[in-house]
Amino acid sequence: VTGCMSLQDMADPRAVLAGANRVLRPRGRCVFSVPHPATNPVIRNWQRDQHGRKLALHLDQYFHTGPAICQWNMPRLSSHWKTPYRRFTLTEWSAMIAAAGFVIKALSEPRPDSDLVAAYPKLDDCSRMPYFLVFEIVKRELG
Repeated sequence: VTGCMSLQDMADPRAVLAGANRVLRPRGRCVFSVPHPATNPVIRNWQRDQHGRKLALHLDQYFHTGPAICQWNMPRLSSHWKTPYRRFTLTEWSAMIAAAGFVIKALSEPRPDSDLVAAYPKLDDCSRMPYFLVFEIVKRELG
């Protein structure tokens, strides 16, 4: 079972994980990605220098979880909109995974390598802070 940047947008990710467990065979695997909880809290702002370059990421209210609204208002978009999502801590994701009958096999925090950043300098911030977290979970064996 796979899910790419979607569980946080679902009304009940606990039920989705439980459903994934029901359809998997023993030792079956589920891989999903979410916004990285450590760098996606309520308060998230880049401190910039006088030229607009990103210096440091200012974060706060990590433990303020639950429903939230994503504002899609980037200048590059021809129209703007809002979408609901849910914010969870690592502890909350871990508890949901365990409650659904899975164990965490691996975690990964994808980032661009130095060659990619050299080719696309706008990716520099992605090489400095984790934006995404990928869970690889496996169905817990009974017994």
